[in-house]
Amino acid sequence: MRKIFITILLSCSATTALAGGGGGSATASSNCMGCATEATQLLNNVELVASVNQQAQMIQQQLQQLQQAYTQTSLLQTNTQVMPNQIWANAASLLQQLQGLVQQGNALSYADANIDSRFQQTYSGYQPTTNYSQSYQQWSSTTMDSIRTALDAANFQSQNFATEDGMVTQLQSLGQSSSGQLQAIQVGNMISMSLMQQLRKLRELNMAQIQEQSNYMAATQQKTATDQANQDNLFNTIPAPSQNTQYQYFSGGSQ
Repeated sequence: MRKIFITILLSCSATTALAGGGGGSATASSNCMGCATEATQLLNNVELVASVNQQAQMIQQQLQQLQQAYTQTSLLQTNTQVMPNQIWANAASLLQQLQGLVQQGNALSYADANIDSRFQQTYSGYQPTTNYSQSYQQWSSTTMDSIRTALDAANFQSQNFATEDGMVTQLQSLGQSSSGQLQAIQVGNMISMSLMQQLRKLRELNMAQIQEQSNYMAATQQKTATDQANQDNLFNTIPAPSQNTQYQYFSGGSQ
C-alpha cells in the first residue's frame, strides 16, 4: 500500500511540474510544497494503518492463546474430577464368612490353624483299634461334616450372585458416565478389584473341594488300614500250631 501511495505522489509531482511550464515557477513551487505536505500526511496515515493492523494481529494472537489456555484448563479440570460414587465390595467380610462355614461341626477344614495335628489325630493310619464302632463313627462324622460345609460354602456364594449382579450394573453405569481420564481410571481400578475378589472366592471354592475330597479319601484309606490292622492283630494272637497244641471244642485223631 505504501508503494502505491509513493507512486501516486511521484505522478502528482510530475504532473504539476509539466503543467507549470517555464513561466510559472512560483506557482509550480507553491504547488510542489503542497504536494510534499500531502505526501507526508499520506505516508503518516499509511504507517498508522500498518501499526493498527499490527496491534490487531497481536491482540488476535493473545486471544487465541487465552482460548487455548482456557481449553487446557477445562480439560485439566475434567480429567481430574473424581468419581462421585465408588464401589468397593467388602470382600474381607465375605471371605471370613466362607472360612467360618467350612469349619462347622467336626469338619477337618483347610482353615484350621492346627490342621496337621488334627489330621494325624483323626486318621492315625495303620493301627488296630479296641473300639472299631467308635472309630468308624468319628471318621464318618468328620467326612460328612467336611462334605456338608463345602456345600454350604458353594451355596453361600450362589446366594451372593444377586449382589454381584447389582455391583456389575453399577460399574457399567459409572463407566458410561465417566467424563475424564481420572474417572475412567477409577472405574478400571474398581473393575480390577472386583475381578481379584472373584478370583479369591474361586480359590475358596477350590479349597473347599480339596477339603471334601481329602477327607473322603482319608476316611476310606483309614477304614481299610484299620481293618487290615485289626485282622493282622487277630491272627498274631493265635499261637502257631504244633503237635501238642490242643484246641477247645475240637477233638480228632484215632482212639
